[in-house]
Amino acid sequence: NAYYASGSSAGFGFRLAYDSAAGRVFVAESFEGTPALNAGIDRGAEIVATPPAPADPRPVSAILASGGAQGVTDALGPVTAGTARMLRVTDATGTRDLTIAKADYALTPVSSRYGAKVLDDGGRKVGYVNLRTFIDTAHPALRAAFPEFKAAGVTEVIVDLRYNGGGLVSIAQLLGDLMGANRAASDVFDYMIFRPEKAAENETRFFQ
Repeated sequence: NAYYASGSSAGFGFRLAYDSAAGRVFVAESFEGTPALNAGIDRGAEIVATPPAPADPRPVSAILASGGAQGVTDALGPVTAGTARMLRVTDATGTRDLTIAKADYALTPVSSRYGAKVLDDGGRKVGYVNLRTFIDTAHPALRAAFPEFKAAGVTEVIVDLRYNGGGLVSIAQLLGDLMGANRAASDVFDYMIFRPEKAAENETRFFQ
């Protein structure tokens, strides 16, 4: 997806999870400032039906049975701003039909709602970071989170990488630096090793 590198994409602004055996599709998470979240579609919602026609929506179970996950992607339309679809959604509030249009949006790599927290585990303070993707715009949120962890006395951190599709090595290095409170500048964080023809570009990186 485009946002892995740039932080921007076009779509409804949710990530889907598929239970093909049961013929069900759920929203794994919705991103801030996107059509999905603005319409009230958030983590845990189930999409039960979608086009071809609002008057006669096709059950998602039938779409999965005939075309698998790709069939659902096709039914939701092209990744083009302005593409609209009717979605029948079920969540804790009930079942409703919503028509939403895809839009351009910037992905927030660390959610402003739950991306960085200090958890209280029976009096023990634990840091939690939900990192959606390793892109440049993760810098400010990560740099802000770890001083808060330190001030709270956190010595253990959970890094939640569920659904994370990868991205920049530099963000992984930053995350390692932030967690390496007791590391010396002589400690190796990673080795970057290329094929023999590119061996001149090999790099050893130390904690910073």
